[in-house]
Amino acid sequence: IPAFHPPGTGNVPPADWSYNTAVAVENDGSSRQTYWIDTQDGSDIWSEELPYYGCLAGFHSLPRRTIERGQDDNGDCMQTFDEDCVRDTIEMAKQRTASFDETKDATGQVCSDLIQSGLPESCQEYLDPDSSSGSVVSGFGNNTSNDECPEPEGANHGFFSITSGGGTDADFDTQYDTAVTYASAIPTVVWAKRQNARIDPEWVDARFVCMRTDKIKAGSRVPDGVPEERNMGLRTAAGSILSCHALVMSFGFVWMF
Repeated sequence: IPAFHPPGTGNVPPADWSYNTAVAVENDGSSRQTYWIDTQDGSDIWSEELPYYGCLAGFHSLPRRTIERGQDDNGDCMQTFDEDCVRDTIEMAKQRTASFDETKDATGQVCSDLIQSGLPESCQEYLDPDSSSGSVVSGFGNNTSNDECPEPEGANHGFFSITSGGGTDADFDTQYDTAVTYASAIPTVVWAKRQNARIDPEWVDARFVCMRTDKIKAGSRVPDGVPEERNMGLRTAAGSILSCHALVMSFGFVWMF
């Protein structure tokens, strides 16, 4: 995706960012899905020198019908959801920045508000009201990082990972197919640091990205499709989400250990 480029920070836009995800599945059916951002020019989105704050939220546990809709989504969420949902999510994310207090934890305020608000009404037909979850990812642009966030070799900005335990009654193929076809919806919002005199203090921008693993390493199993509804819970029932600090549209690889 095009990197965020506040007006007043130069005529040449920064290099693109890429949102990435990869799944690793063990022989016992346990899996880890990692999400990260690559800034193509190597710029540091954690740095206090960044002229804006930002945060993102990951919405998980999408119902099977929505995951199935999105198997050919190119990342812009238009196939997983629809145009109204995408537009309203971007606008909702922008609105979350309207009343933050920069003297306090600005990113924490906005990220918390973003996840608590959930996706807008126009998205609800694609969600399961009885099973929705999200994870807040701490903001960037505030000199924070998390060395504990797992990142594939060469990655530079991990933001969260999802782990699922093995050892269930389901067979390995079901566990694998569930992990590989799993999808997450990720709104991201950035807003100007008001103490930065170079840019409009009211500047705000947002993206909405839908992610799944769409490339499979040669020799690994190619899923037959999205598993039946009764098996989808295996993805998170025995799992956990590790939130790291940051943000991320290319898609990663699936590999076997």
